[in-house]
Amino acid sequence: MTNPSPSSSIDSEAYKFLEATIRSVFPETVVVPGLIGGGTDARYFYGISEGVYRFYPIRISPDGMKRFHGIDEKISKENYKEIVQFTYQLMKKFG
Repeated sequence: MTNPSPSSSIDSEAYKFLEATIRSVFPETVVVPGLIGGGTDARYFYGISEGVYRFYPIRISPDGMKRFHGIDEKISKENYKEIVQFTYQLMKKFG
């Protein structure tokens, strides 16, 4: 068992870049911080960064939630394209 992750600031430059990228790629989206209930690889990044944010624009239907981390886990080709576009835009903002 591990301790909870530290909170990352929503006032940081990194969060502002993330928020701006989300809004630019998904203009109708409301961006709010939240919690992730589960372990992620993010715990390995706290030694090199004050702010660690976990976000990917994955669209999961109610039926898809039944397969999440299980047999036949998948996303649509359209969603995969959105993820690539989002990641490209985020990298451009940090570059």
